[in-house]
Amino acid sequence: WTAHTPIDRVGVGSPVHTRHLLGALSGADAISVQTERDAEELQRLLRALDLERPGPRIAARPVGFDPSWWERARDNATVAALARRHRSSEGALLVAVDRAYYTKGIVHRLHALDLALADGALTPDEVRLVQIAVPTRGDIPVYRRLRAEIARTTEEINRTWRRRDGRPVVELVTDPCSPTEVAGLLRAGDVALVTPVRDGMNLVAFEHAALNGDRAVELVLGAGAGAAEALGDVSRLVDGQDVFDVAAAIVQSVRTPSADLAARSARRAAIAATRSSSTWADGVLGERSRSDDWPGTARGRSTS
Repeated sequence: WTAHTPIDRVGVGSPVHTRHLLGALSGADAISVQTERDAEELQRLLRALDLERPGPRIAARPVGFDPSWWERARDNATVAALARRHRSSEGALLVAVDRAYYTKGIVHRLHALDLALADGALTPDEVRLVQIAVPTRGDIPVYRRLRAEIARTTEEINRTWRRRDGRPVVELVTDPCSPTEVAGLLRAGDVALVTPVRDGMNLVAFEHAALNGDRAVELVLGAGAGAAEALGDVSRLVDGQDVFDVAAAIVQSVRTPSADLAARSARRAAIAATRSSSTWADGVLGERSRSDDWPGTARGRSTS
């Protein structure tokens, strides 16, 4: 949904189905969404229904994660060994962790790296990308086509650009990865690329922040991610669908001195530490006893 989408064009279904969905949502007493942006857009869409009853209270309650697990992973021996394996090459290591989903901006990201190399801003020996892109919704043709495009683009980049050490410029991982394996990769990276075109939150940004508060690393973050509301000021913010913007951010991140990155890493970790799943659960599930905390159009109604 966007702030200017006509109500009959919201979603991918028919207008009738969209109205049914919004009508069902309008019957709720309280709705929790990820960001202030989402709250404003949902309010606008529900107002367009001309409801006869007061609309639901809508509040931004950003989903949380387990910061302590990711902080402890800094000293985990298995994570450290995985990180050493990923770092066993020259140049800056770019890392990205996604499901192979069309809003994640994976193809845009690959083209951005290719552009940075084609322009001569970076050489193949200066940079390498490990991209986790776990398949999802394999029975849907558009997702199969996306996976094929990701694989094809990766092959084209590796065929065009060669490193002296023989390693591929882009290593594509499509097998499911455990949290420990993801932590090992994120712990190894010099630059994390979290550049969706649009995303509800994207907890990878927070996991990377919590894991690397003690390292001088960069986070290139798509403005379309909900995480940008919290981390945008301490990350390198980009338009995830703008290949030129992402390419410039990659080059700038690789070239930025470590001293300038260390403080940003620490600030990101401090923000991530406040985003625990228990805090989120308390905020959402505790509304029965704290209903007046909700901003919105109705007060004092039951939340049952």
